[in-house]
Amino acid sequence: MTTATAPASPPAREVRTYDFRRPTKLSREHLRVLEMAFDTLCRQWTTLLTTTLRTTCAMECSSIAQLTYDEYVSSLEQPTTLFLLDLEPVTGAGLLDVSVPVSMTVVDHLLGGPGRADQPARTFSEIEHTLLVSVFDRALGELGYAFEGVLPLAATIRGIETSPQFAQAASPSDSLCVASFELTIGAQVCLATLALPFGEVFAAVERSL
Repeated sequence: MTTATAPASPPAREVRTYDFRRPTKLSREHLRVLEMAFDTLCRQWTTLLTTTLRTTCAMECSSIAQLTYDEYVSSLEQPTTLFLLDLEPVTGAGLLDVSVPVSMTVVDHLLGGPGRADQPARTFSEIEHTLLVSVFDRALGELGYAFEGVLPLAATIRGIETSPQFAQAASPSDSLCVASFELTIGAQVCLATLALPFGEVFAAVERSL
């Protein structure tokens, strides 16, 4: 007598909580377009920072996510270097976050220093503020090239905050497209992030497909 074999159980699926108030809109096609843009930005920044600072620099995109402004700000270190960005033709503000040790290393190299590992964690002097803006303004100028064919994006820095909760660049529930990068400047490595208004970036990506 042949014993019937029970059918194999289907593999367990990962269960994720779905937030109906903020449904995720990024499909694989959307992510592919954004990954290409941010990978281009990484290559441009790697070249620009290496030649400007005369030290080994590297930047690699590690993830792209849709977050609310409140979620994004809550995830940032304190103190940090949070650049507040004016964007054209996008109406909302953008944000670029870099760790204080990496920012201090940038300043150290610009002033002819060795970029030592023990960088101070403090607010920036007026000279340090000016030097940081000069470098990252040039770096952000590469956004237009990276997003060519998607959105004629231009960014300028209108300020720096070291305490994220004081930035108040958007409403807590506003949705952002947040790209995370592993940024290496000499001996310093940090997780840098670039946040752009989700709605207009998403619409531009949709049109490009």
